[in-house]
Amino acid sequence: ERTVGEVAELIARNIESHGIGMRITYEVKRLGDVMRNYSDTTKAKTILGWEAQMGIHDGIDETIRWFLGK
Repeated sequence: ERTVGEVAELIARNIESHGIGMRITYEVKRLGDVMRNYSDTTKAKTILGWEAQMGIHDGIDETIRWFLGK
């Protein structure tokens, strides 16, 4: 399980490694904000036979490279 802030920090560090600045700002919590999100892929594996082929760090890197056209 990772917080939204932790994922944002991972993305920011990766983007910065490509020479692009990114600043994360935290605002006052609002009604309806997501405080926690836990994704469990067990059902996808059971029903579809799908499972992740890489970890979060590699997945973020590959996604950012795709968006940047690298």
